[in-house]
Amino acid sequence: MKPFTIIWDFDGTLLPTDPYDSEHTLLLYNIHASDERLSLAKRIVGRTIIFLDRKKWMGPAFKRYYAWVLSGTRMNRLDGVSEMLAQKISGSDRASLRDIYHHGHTQMIISCGTLDLIERVLENAGIKDCFKSIEGNRFLSANDRIIGIQNRIIHPTDKLKPLKGQGLDADRVIAVGDGYTDLPLLDWARFPVLMDRSQTKSRLPEKRCYSKIASISDLPEWIEHLSSENGPAI
Repeated sequence: MKPFTIIWDFDGTLLPTDPYDSEHTLLLYNIHASDERLSLAKRIVGRTIIFLDRKKWMGPAFKRYYAWVLSGTRMNRLDGVSEMLAQKISGSDRASLRDIYHHGHTQMIISCGTLDLIERVLENAGIKDCFKSIEGNRFLSANDRIIGIQNRIIHPTDKLKPLKGQGLDADRVIAVGDGYTDLPLLDWARFPVLMDRSQTKSRLPEKRCYSKIASISDLPEWIEHLSSENGPAI
């Protein structure tokens, strides 16, 4: 079987987000921290932007307030959060990602999330080496404290930018995502797969029919079925 390139989203796809995604979790961790407590204004803004972002009402503006609330936070604060988030990735999902990797498929992550946090989560989960590249938005820091964020992937169409110059054949790409920010990538790839853990995303607008899986552990079997269905050409 000729290997595929599998491009993953992170929050909601690789990482379950019930009820909060990785960035919301980091904000809440800082809001509730007893040491170096955030100011009242930052705690209020933090809770507000989490609420608005979960309602899909903020869009790219979320990152601006997110960086402001976290400004001054020690970078090592991310370690405790990432350890907690890594526990959300089940043993079966980790084993599936390793299985895909060991079968020779190339895996990438392209996310609108925070790269510093994503890398730490994957490291704690023991699966970072399964991914050839990880793209996202990285914190700017000075004296080991957050001073801002370098935003590279904010809009849904930004997820296509890291693919330029890589020589990828869309006909050999499986894209896996869970929501609106993944639509351009899903529609670019020959094989779009919607991660639908709660079986509630049937109304997500589609340019064409997406395959659906309920967990990462469903994907190896799906790839095997895809290969047998398309014969030796796959």
